[in-house]
Amino acid sequence: MTELSQQQKQKRDERALAFVKKSLADGKSRQILLRMDKAIADEFDAVLAEFGGSRPQAIKALCEFYRKHT
Repeated sequence: MTELSQQQKQKRDERALAFVKKSLADGKSRQILLRMDKAIADEFDAVLAEFGGSRPQAIKALCEFYRKHT
């Protein structure tokens, strides 16, 4: 695989940031910030490692589990 030059990395990062900003501006995505005790965050990361997905995928699975079991 070819190494990306610094210029290519910068362009890629700029395009990704533009995509994220547009997605937020268009209302297609939302950004949230969670602050919690370190122990809870560590447990979440441990569960996430077992789950094998991204944080958004894990939160979605948690919501689906909650809806199914309430």
